[in-house]
Order: sequence, then C-alpha cells, then structure tokens
Amino acid sequence: MTSLRHPHIVAVLNVFLANNTAYIVMQHERGRNLAELIQQRGSLSMTLTLRIFLPLLDALALMHSRAMLHLDVKPSNVHLRTGHDPLLLDLGAVHLTDNNSRVGSQVVTAGYSPLEQYRRDGNIGPWTDVYAIGASLRCCLEGKPPQPSPERASNDTQGPAVEALCGRYPTWLLELIDWCMSLEPERRPQDAGRVLGILQAHQAEPPSTTPGEASAE
Repeated sequence: MTSLRHPHIVAVLNVFLANNTAYIVMQHERGRNLAELIQQRGSLSMTLTLRIFLPLLDALALMHSRAMLHLDVKPSNVHLRTGHDPLLLDLGAVHLTDNNSRVGSQVVTAGYSPLEQYRRDGNIGPWTDVYAIGASLRCCLEGKPPQPSPERASNDTQGPAVEALCGRYPTWLLELIDWCMSLEPERRPQDAGRVLGILQAHQAEPPSTTPGEASAE
C-alpha cells in the first residue's frame, strides 16, 4: 500500500506490527467526510456529485489496474478537502486479488456492500467496489443510505433509481447507478474504469436545473 500513489488516495506512510496489531500510518488531511456533507444538505447536485466521484473513480481505477480492491467504499470513507476535493480513505480492508480470485470477505457495510461480500465463497472482484460506488452515488442523490443488499435480494423496497429519482437527475446517471447496483456481479460494470469512462463521456452535458439541485452546490 505504501507504493500506491494517487492524489485522491490517502497517502500511507508506513505499515508496522506492534502489540499484536497491524498499524497503518497515514497522511493527515484537514476537511470533513462526504457522509457529513450529505447529512447536512440532504442531497447533492449532479455537478457536485461528479466533481467528487470523477477523481474517486480515477483513484479506484488505478487500484483495480493493480489488482487491488478497496472493499469498503462509502461516503464516510470519502474525505473532502478544500473545494470538495475528494480523498479515498480507509485502506485497511484493501485486498490483493487477480481475475480468477474467488475470495469471500468479512468486511461489510449495510447499504454499500453487495451480496458477495456477505458470503465466505462470494465472487469478490472489482465489480464489488463498483456496487459500493453505485450505492454511494445513490446516497448522494437521495440523501440516505440504500437498502442493504440482503434485504434487496428478498424484498427490494427501494426500487430502481430511474423511478425513485425520476425528473430530479439525468436518466443516464440513474441508469448507471442501477447498473452498478445490480445484485448479480456479472451484470454490473466490471471495474471502476468502465464507470469512469461513462461519467467522463457525459461530463459536458448540462446538469439538472431543478430548484433543489441548483441550491445544493
């Protein structure tokens, strides 16, 4: 992890063992986390959301290109510096993998972890982080954490974003969120680079101009 360098990934200065515990020494950065901003504002504009998630996805795409998984992407692990400049935090759950890996994980966060993360034999991969990105995007737009994936599997009460947020945000963005949050891993974008490419392709499009959106900057 100390070799991973990206302007939007928290710098790991050292990793060491002491007192029967592993410690990670990270760079100190001033600011607040994304979860606090969502709690304060209720929902974010598309413009601000893209300002935060484009750099984050670039950082996550670098991790995926190096066969690394974050496995705990969520608003509370996104630190916002001055100008809402994002920094991906909490590399403690980072997992080294390869394209043939089928390793389960005990790191789960309700609302942001997909089904495979709840299972010891779950097919964990870059698509696992993609679900968490989709869930984090939906939280930014809806102002609350999504329904946990095990509950969705038995009784999906939150419904697709294209229905729940229709008219408030562009259809392409809502469709992307629903794609990322597919319960079946093989039906999602397979890595962060794919999601990043879609956001970049739509970046020049005008944002939503509803009154609530305009005031959320």
